[in-house]
Amino acid sequence: MELRTTESEISELASLYNELRNAVVGGTSLAPSLPSLASFILEADPTNATDSENKTADENGDGAEAELSTKEMSHRDVLLSIESLDHQLQVLEDRTNRFRKRLNEKDPITGAARYGEKTTNRVKTLLQTYDALTAASRHLHQSPDDDNDNALLAFLRDSVNKQDEALQKQKTEAEEKEKLAQKALLESETRRRTEEAQRTDRESAARIAAARELAERAQASREQRTAERSRREDEERRAAEAERAADRAFVDSVPKGAEGVRLQLKALREGVTDAGARGAALGALHTLFSQIVARPEEIAFRRIRCDHEKFVEDIGRHVGGREVLVAAGFRLEMVDGVKCFFSREPDIEREMDEWSKWFDDLKETLEIIEEELIK
Repeated sequence: MELRTTESEISELASLYNELRNAVVGGTSLAPSLPSLASFILEADPTNATDSENKTADENGDGAEAELSTKEMSHRDVLLSIESLDHQLQVLEDRTNRFRKRLNEKDPITGAARYGEKTTNRVKTLLQTYDALTAASRHLHQSPDDDNDNALLAFLRDSVNKQDEALQKQKTEAEEKEKLAQKALLESETRRRTEEAQRTDRESAARIAAARELAERAQASREQRTAERSRREDEERRAAEAERAADRAFVDSVPKGAEGVRLQLKALREGVTDAGARGAALGALHTLFSQIVARPEEIAFRRIRCDHEKFVEDIGRHVGGREVLVAAGFRLEMVDGVKCFFSREPDIEREMDEWSKWFDDLKETLEIIEEELIK
């Protein structure tokens, strides 16, 4: 795992170096100033360089084809890439030294090499590439006084420093301009505030008078709205009371119990001349009471919205339709702000007798409806 990780990291460094070789800075290619990694391998080991050169070129993109792919880079980007290369080489130094040491170690019992042939070749290739990268790094750091006279790094640093100095100069000039602009703005704002204060003094009396008039109008408007709201609330309250009184009168007018149910079904039968509508009404009533008897604990079956479209169409619009529900024990109540026919279930634990009578009445109503259906 360590070998594979190191191979990957060194391969990335080789790719980074090749990107530097293929870089174009200010219209000038860096390739002439930076020898290929293969040339450093050849310089280190002329007797064993041909195969290693080709393998390193293939693995790290250092061939002729790779050199055709150029990338425009700034002086700062190139310098940062070089510094990154140097740092990563330092990080890998101890690890490569361990591989170099293990390459020559023997098993103390068998005398065999520590690495097999395949691993040995991989380690040699890794060390060749690392050494070539180290040589390339030294080459990048040569000063103008060295024999090779490669002043690239010094040139890049000088260029970046000049850029930084120019940027700092621009920043200083911009700050001075900003200070002058802020000063002019402050003077302008001072003049504006003085003029505004003078204008405020002249208009103060008029504004106070207008504000007083506006406040009086607002108060009158609030009083008018309050009176209107009170009037509406009174009307709504009276209308609600009248509606509740009418509902109570309607409920009180309907005979309760089995006889009341039969009476209202008779009214339904005689009042609805259309056989289809009459059958739909009886069928809807049968379904309603069948559901309640089957599941008396289910509130949804015992709560019927008065304005429900299906209820109005099948039952509520017919004479005797709503009255059947009242005769069977339903009451008109407001549930969640909506008027509903509601059959309230007694507490079976505390009111067992009342619950039994309530349930028996529902079952009897269902039986009466079934009798009406077969007529």
